[in-house]
Amino acid sequence: MKKAILNKKMENIIFKYCLLIFYLILLHNYLSKFNYLNIEIMEKIKEIIKSKERKCFLFCPNKTFYDAVKINQKRWGQIYRGDTVPTMTEAKAIADYFEVDITELY
Repeated sequence: MKKAILNKKMENIIFKYCLLIFYLILLHNYLSKFNYLNIEIMEKIKEIIKSKERKCFLFCPNKTFYDAVKINQKRWGQIYRGDTVPTMTEAKAIADYFEVDITELY
């Protein structure tokens, strides 16, 4: 009788452990999609900046830039490194600043 109860408890623990692993894998896959999106946007922003610099537009983020796009220095660094995805408002402001269509960022 005790052995049967012990086996049932072990089965329950193993089931919960497998369920936890399953949810962790799902979470990892979900978050990795966002990371890919961040990197993709970051690369597009870098491409836009490089193309502008080839046309004698020297880009160095300063107070004028931050005021124009209404993004602070820390937030810009996160967007530029790909740590976070810009909001639609931020993306529109960045696109307007660099005089490109917002669709070029996405």
